[in-house]
Order: sequence, then structure tokens, then C-alpha cells
Amino acid sequence: MHKYCSYTTINHQIVANDKTHLEEINDIFQTEGYKGPNLFAKNIKVINLDKFEIANAKSQKRNRCHTVDLTFGISRQDQRKSPMMVLVELRFKYINPYNLDKSELEKKVVYSKGIISNNPPICEQKIFVFQNEIKNTARYVLSRFFRNKLNSFRAVDAAELAQIYF
Repeated sequence: MHKYCSYTTINHQIVANDKTHLEEINDIFQTEGYKGPNLFAKNIKVINLDKFEIANAKSQKRNRCHTVDLTFGISRQDQRKSPMMVLVELRFKYINPYNLDKSELEKKVVYSKGIISNNPPICEQKIFVFQNEIKNTARYVLSRFFRNKLNSFRAVDAAELAQIYF
């Protein structure tokens, strides 16, 4: 089973020389509208892809492309074997999952994959985190959007994300 890997996260190529895009996951959750208690240990660092893309676009003098909110490394538990990166989009402010835009979600994933590249490989399952109250509706909507990729786009709540990977 794969779990969060600090080593894979903090040594990823996009933050290897510039750690300013590493942030505590609890801080990103709060910024993105999560209202519950902190679910993660204080030292859990993830890569803030939005922050990375904003800085990158500014330095390249171009418009910003949309990315998922964060990524982090996982590997086999207690080892650094089979590392992968997980893409996570936080949707805590969403009230109605029927307003999700399939094209927007796909673009965020595609552009994020381009930033992360494939070293280490990107986990097949892309995670979309919603408030618990609308998680099941979001699952339904994602399943309708991505029938052929049913296992590739997964709607969870914050507690499930913590349980799965941390």
C-alpha cells in the first residue's frame, strides 16, 4: 500500500532548488475553504501547484494556466520503493457538484501532469476533495463525466484523503 512520502515530495524536481512552493497541507486546506479540524500532522509538506504555476507564469511573462491545487509523493509504506505523485484538487467551496465543468477538470489535470512530468510517475487516480455533505453527489457527477476512466477521477472528503494516503 502506498502512503505519503516526504522524501519523494520534497525532492521532486520542481521544488528541488526552490522550496518556496512546499507548504503544510493543513494551511492549503484552510486557504481553500476547509472548515474542519486539522487532519494532518503539522510537518506534512506538499507542493502547492497553484503557487508554482503563478510564479512560473510571472517569470515567463505569460498568462497563468490552471492546475490542480496540490501534489505530493507516495511510496510503499516505510520504504522509498515505487514512488508516485498524487494530483489533488480541493473543492471545499463547491455547493453544487452539478456545476462542475468536465473540460475545466481535464485541463487542470493535463496541465498539472505536464508540470510534474513523469518522474516519478503520476498516480493514475486523480483526487477531488469535497465537503462531506456533497461528496456522494460529486462521485455521481464524476462517474458520469468519466465513464471510461471511472477509477481515474475520485471524489473524496478530507477525512478519506487522510485515511487513504496519510
